[in-house]
Amino acid sequence: MSSEGRPQHLIVIFGPPGSGKDTIAQQIAEQLDFSLANDSMFTEFASTWFDSSDTAFWTVVPHIRQYILTAIARSYNLGLVIPYTWDFDISGDSEYIEKLSKTFDENKWTIHFVELRANLTTRMKRMTDLSSLSTKEIESIVMESADYRYNSEGQFPLNYELIEINTDKTTIEENVAEILSKIF
Repeated sequence: MSSEGRPQHLIVIFGPPGSGKDTIAQQIAEQLDFSLANDSMFTEFASTWFDSSDTAFWTVVPHIRQYILTAIARSYNLGLVIPYTWDFDISGDSEYIEKLSKTFDENKWTIHFVELRANLTTRMKRMTDLSSLSTKEIESIVMESADYRYNSEGQFPLNYELIEINTDKTTIEENVAEILSKIF
């Protein structure tokens, strides 16, 4: 329970690049007064001491992430929203999500998974609108992502609630409202 006696919630939002994970996660965190933890926070912290080309950088980032998230799970924080690019074909990604879920579950948090979907055209447009990268660079990222399995494809591997949202024809606000209506 939070310090206010309310249940604590972990919301993990996953999907392919350009599906809206970061924007939706940020809006949910703001609306609910939850903390937000995305990977760039952990890599920025590590970059204080290591260059990202250094092997030590990529060795320390998972430890920083695990330490901070474990501390949050044990805290009286109201909730946490984590946007995550989860490749279902990489065992390390699934192991990380399982360990994360177990850490928060052991501390009696309610865990929700939100799977975002969007077609290539929508993802390309979003990334172009929100990024300083060139169209060619964005196209490369989006097209390359087609080689990875960023959605569960009906085979969600965990025993937690899964909320599936297609973000193609809806606004961020509509997506946030739908997610929150399904959680609360």
